[in-house]
Amino acid sequence: QVFWGPNALFRAVGYDFQRLPRPYWRQILMKAVLIFMILSAICIRIYMFMSLRELIIRDDILNSFRLGAFIAYGVDSNVKFAYFIFKAHRLRKIYDFLAAEYPQTSSEQKLYKIDIYGFQRAPVMICAYMAVVASIMLSPLLQSIVTYIIDIYRFGYDAAEYPYLHPIPMPYNFDYYTPRYYIPVYMVESLNGHFSSTTNLGTDLFISIFSGQLCMQLEYLGYSLETYEPSMEKSEDDCEFLRKWIRKHQLMLGLCADLDEVFGTTLLCKLITNCTYFCIIVAQLMLEGYGYGFLNFGSFFFLTVAQFFMVCQYGQNLITISEHLSFSAYKNRWYNGSKAYKKMILTIITRAQTPANLTAKGFQPISLLTFQIVMSVTYRVFAVLQQVFD
Repeated sequence: QVFWGPNALFRAVGYDFQRLPRPYWRQILMKAVLIFMILSAICIRIYMFMSLRELIIRDDILNSFRLGAFIAYGVDSNVKFAYFIFKAHRLRKIYDFLAAEYPQTSSEQKLYKIDIYGFQRAPVMICAYMAVVASIMLSPLLQSIVTYIIDIYRFGYDAAEYPYLHPIPMPYNFDYYTPRYYIPVYMVESLNGHFSSTTNLGTDLFISIFSGQLCMQLEYLGYSLETYEPSMEKSEDDCEFLRKWIRKHQLMLGLCADLDEVFGTTLLCKLITNCTYFCIIVAQLMLEGYGYGFLNFGSFFFLTVAQFFMVCQYGQNLITISEHLSFSAYKNRWYNGSKAYKKMILTIITRAQTPANLTAKGFQPISLLTFQIVMSVTYRVFAVLQQVFD
């Protein structure tokens, strides 16, 4: 249930991570949709790079920046989704372990604070994200229709010309200024936008929800240790409690390490491409000026920043909560326990000194500091461009 949001996004492009039961014909249809989406994305990426080369040769700076933003975002989406599929079998093992540890009764769910870590904001974020993407994809079509209607009203039906605007600003080596080619081209570009945005957001939601579930388990471990009451009379029971606690703690740390290994390449790609297309979008907004395009890409910029912040925030929560376990052990009334209990508490405090975290393939821990670094780079680019234009 917690993973419903990102899995629904992936099902929209033909991939079901949770492998929910469905008729055989629907499974075949979903596989066909997924293959079509992947092949279309590969063809569009190749054509994008070829078109970007032509735009740079023609010194078309504005469209080069616009196409560069699409390319950076598309590469980020495709790499993340490809690596997600490649590592899906390992993710399902992590998913199964977390499902086995998930609290079942209402009293347990209250102690685990599932309302906090259930990520109830996911539907709102998905709707806002898809609305902005749909606006970017559909606005050229609406603008073309409105312009054509205005031309009919001003110059008559025979003199009116349809502008044939399309979402991705790249030239084609064939004449697409006819309904015969315009409609298929527009459909392919829109499907590519749908595939890129869906897989990009879906992967980040999976990262955030997996991290949130680990945070939930670690915070409960801290709470259970902090509130446990040891005594000299029940030394064996106290030590057995700590042994179970340590086993679960080691399990969560192992799952976090597996999650870091699975998503390390994805997070490294996200770190690089986010910094790239944040700077490209800022440059494009400065070049394009205020208008309908500014509104669309400005909204998209703030949503992608919020998406990046979401991942960094969950990475920061994982670091903070895992570090706090040593304080929970210290706050425990260990001084009332036996000598063996005190030694085990000391072992827990020592192990908890090294926090669990997610990293960009070991180069940079994903935290709020990472978000600050990327946004600082983006602001510097904005400041330099502002000085150039002034």
